[in-house]
Amino acid sequence: MSLFGPKKVLGLDIGTSSIKIVELALGKQPQITNYGVIENTNHLTQPGKSLQSSAHVMGPENISDLLKQLLVKAGIRGGEIYATYLLFSSFATLLDFPALSKDEVDRTISYSFRKYVPLTPEETAYEWIEAGEKKVSQPGDLGGGGMVKKLFFLTAISKKIVANYAMAVTSAGLRLKSMESETLGVLRVMRATSHLEGRTIAVLDIGAYSTNIIVIRNGYVVVNRGLDSGGGDITRSIARGLGVDGTHAEEMKKKNGLSYSVEQAAVYQLVYFALDFILEEARRVFGMYSSKFEEPISEVVLIGGASLLKGVDGYFSEKLGIKTLVYTHVRYFGVKQEAALSLERAFPQLVVAAGAALKGKE
Repeated sequence: MSLFGPKKVLGLDIGTSSIKIVELALGKQPQITNYGVIENTNHLTQPGKSLQSSAHVMGPENISDLLKQLLVKAGIRGGEIYATYLLFSSFATLLDFPALSKDEVDRTISYSFRKYVPLTPEETAYEWIEAGEKKVSQPGDLGGGGMVKKLFFLTAISKKIVANYAMAVTSAGLRLKSMESETLGVLRVMRATSHLEGRTIAVLDIGAYSTNIIVIRNGYVVVNRGLDSGGGDITRSIARGLGVDGTHAEEMKKKNGLSYSVEQAAVYQLVYFALDFILEEARRVFGMYSSKFEEPISEVVLIGGASLLKGVDGYFSEKLGIKTLVYTHVRYFGVKQEAALSLERAFPQLVVAAGAALKGKE
């Protein structure tokens, strides 16, 4: 600890309709000392005006301008920042190898890189982490022994995209320390705040126009899938179905959520129609996991802005047949009592940024 208290770092999550930032004091117990969220509302009245999507990556000028506004809004004056990139901007895959040393894994991935990523290693910023192990049956094996293979989760992104982020962050007066997949930020928070050993949980990070589906087995990421759908599609569905503008539809969504009433039956139908697309993809991914690892998902965790929708956890629990909860575990971060309630409400959309900031402890 310095003479001025614990070192403070920033975590940054640039989503499809908002930018989130978390300031973390890296003491013995990390503490969230500040946070901020800035929304881009253009997409509500102008379809296609999301901050970024799988077909459109936001330019550094746009990121920088919004970041500057957010820093002023949150009262943050600068510092070291750990950023994340969205899954659709990158490549992610699960690899399995026999028992190898770290250097051997590095060489193996580098040698056959184009097999996993449609870019060269020179064009790419990439990293891999251990992902546990899996027993693989061999032909003719009747005793159930099989070979144990080590699993590795590989993430990669074009260096050009990283350069754009770095330019934007520097222009906003911040010092970029690292960039990583949003999935790794989520994993870091889950490991810090939850008991994961012997459990398999799925995390659905539902943003405005993207959903990140993550399966964590014994504390390791073993499945990662992206979906071009999210809470913004619910807003559009309401707007089209009821003939109202996007801003009004967004207000109705936030007010009513999945709280059913006869008066709001039409809104309810439109909301769950949009959610069912995400549910079907989640079912497919969970089925793939269960088939590969021969075990079920024990719990589903919801994060992201759309997880704040009223009743969404109960709806997912019912439709998936799996216990589902909205993630609000902020106690790990040593939050002051007077700020605990407001931060708990906001935390589902701050998970990625908080996980990015926790990288400062490594």
